[in-house]
Amino acid sequence: MIKSTKKHCPRENHSPINSDEVCQLVNITKQVFYKQCQVEINRTQQSNAVLRFVRDVRVKQTRKGTRKLQYLALQQGLTIGRDKLFDLLRVIRLLVQSRRAYHRTAKSNNRYYCHPNSVKEGLTPTKPEQLWVADITYLPTRSDESNISLVTDAYSRKIVGNYVD
Repeated sequence: MIKSTKKHCPRENHSPINSDEVCQLVNITKQVFYKQCQVEINRTQQSNAVLRFVRDVRVKQTRKGTRKLQYLALQQGLTIGRDKLFDLLRVIRLLVQSRRAYHRTAKSNNRYYCHPNSVKEGLTPTKPEQLWVADITYLPTRSDESNISLVTDAYSRKIVGNYVD
């Protein structure tokens, strides 16, 4: 499951240094040392339980998001905060990658002549109504696709005309 990034307690691994020496070295009492060890063990067990739950849910629904998983885990009695769950899933690389919305904004494979771009050649408007720019955006709909055409004044950036199909 998950491996702790901190050093393990001497109760789990019989280390060559005894707990008295460790406590004197870091200037803490043995009670604090063993309490910290128990807290670490509990965190690891909780993280493993949450990861088992996440893997069980993701078998059925692979794109279930972290916030929904946190809600479902809370219903199962597993208490974990949203940020802690995000961090845990990030470390194990179980975060769901978001899909980018892709909208085709231009159809370049048509038979029409493509006129040269005068704006790139250095044409800069100095007053309104000298230069208009046009944009056509294709929007997906349930039945087919629609497009919206906008004509904008380049100087004032106001929409001069539009058409929705």
